[in-house]
Amino acid sequence: MSKTQPPAGLYEAGLFYAEQQFANRKADLKAMRKSLDLLEEVMPELRARSVAPAVGSIHWRRDSRALSFSTVFVTESVRLLEALLDLGFVETGRHDHGSFVYVELKKGRLKVHTTVYPSKAAA
Repeated sequence: MSKTQPPAGLYEAGLFYAEQQFANRKADLKAMRKSLDLLEEVMPELRARSVAPAVGSIHWRRDSRALSFSTVFVTESVRLLEALLDLGFVETGRHDHGSFVYVELKKGRLKVHTTVYPSKAAA
């Protein structure tokens, strides 16, 4: 079976699909590994600033191959954002989406997504 030709039979189609899924999953795992390596680098720095998020609040976002930190309190989000700014993890700007500001933070292949509500943060 050639990679440029469609599969001829059911077995070949299944094999072709499995190979594609394996390649996609392998790419996901490599991206996750790089993100985890970078997370391992930044967590001690965040702990030193007393703003390290709990392990349960760190989520792997498979759709965008990113890590997401969930915070409960606005002050916690602001402190985390300030620490990441100080550490040089901000490379992109802000995007307004209705009533909140979506801040995308990244360094290397790690993306950290946080939502800041301007009305609460300004108060």
